[in-house]
Amino acid sequence: DDPDGAFIPVAIVDDDPLKANFRVAGVRVEGAIGDLPEVVDLRQASAVIMAIPTADSDLIRRVDQLATKAGLPL
Repeated sequence: DDPDGAFIPVAIVDDDPLKANFRVAGVRVEGAIGDLPEVVDLRQASAVIMAIPTADSDLIRRVDQLATKAGLPL
């Protein structure tokens, strides 16, 4: 919650259906990881940040591809 920080979170995506519409520090879970391009467009995001410490290379690659599809680097 640092308004002077480099990034201000606008949305979260998570594949866990129990987290749908959940809020983390006031930021809403907007959909599943596969919804990333649509969420980026809807929220006019300018960056994609991945915060999954247990992510394997397949998941990192998938998120990177979705971010690229949305026109943003991971």
